[in-house]
Amino acid sequence: MLLSVFGKAFRTPDLRRKIFFTLSIMALFRFGSVIPTPGVSYVAVQRCLANVDTGEHEKRLEAYVASKAPELVKLFGMDIPTQLELEEHGIIHVPEHKVAKFGKLWIAHGHELGLKSGTVNIARQVRMRVGVNVMFGHWHKNQQDSSRNLADEVHSAWAIGCLAYLKPRYTGVLNQWTQGGATVDLHEDGSFTVNQFQIADGVVM
Repeated sequence: MLLSVFGKAFRTPDLRRKIFFTLSIMALFRFGSVIPTPGVSYVAVQRCLANVDTGEHEKRLEAYVASKAPELVKLFGMDIPTQLELEEHGIIHVPEHKVAKFGKLWIAHGHELGLKSGTVNIARQVRMRVGVNVMFGHWHKNQQDSSRNLADEVHSAWAIGCLAYLKPRYTGVLNQWTQGGATVDLHEDGSFTVNQFQIADGVVM
């Protein structure tokens, strides 16, 4: 059945072009996933990284494939976790709109929190919205905000910078993105220590 579907697809010139183009995009994505970011130790990342949270960028690729070549969606190995070989590297995949929790720290991609992209102090806005200790990305900014409530509980929010190219064509000539990351030391009682860092010109600051 599947072979007959492919046979019909390749006999249709327009569909054949779409399939070849989509496969090229998938190959480019796969190739880009193994290109190291300047200033970032691949060995250290492999040692520390345990979870990957799927954001809207990955979903755009899946949606594109589904719209241009829906026959490919049903094939095994066309999903993002398989393409990035997450299981082979011992990395847990957190699906879109799911939030991970490490001890008393919640970790989200950020877009699922329902805030606008134009927010200036996004760490403060997220802290006020969720009311727990949280770390997130999405806005590609390095920020931190903390507050103590009436019960003497301190809640903090960390906005983490990206590891992407800072000037993609679709953002125009200027944006407020910064590169960065963080490591988290988790303690036995569930408490944690966040070590946030910024990257500038390939150097960790």
